[in-house]
Amino acid sequence: MGQVIHFKELHQARRRRSEKVNVEQCVELLEWNLKRSLDRYFSSPPEERSIRATQIRKISEILEYALRLL
Repeated sequence: MGQVIHFKELHQARRRRSEKVNVEQCVELLEWNLKRSLDRYFSSPPEERSIRATQIRKISEILEYALRLL
């Protein structure tokens, strides 16, 4: 007896797993970058802190978006 394989569903499931792995890797990189940016903020001179704070805000917004995708 033969078995019917639903290639479309199989392909979609594989793609979803792959996308999840990619988003998880992206989250790890964003978290590392956020930590690095925070360290640089605290070690930077006062005149650079505004720029660094903007970078931190942008990275955290992207991280928040990526976490919602998981």
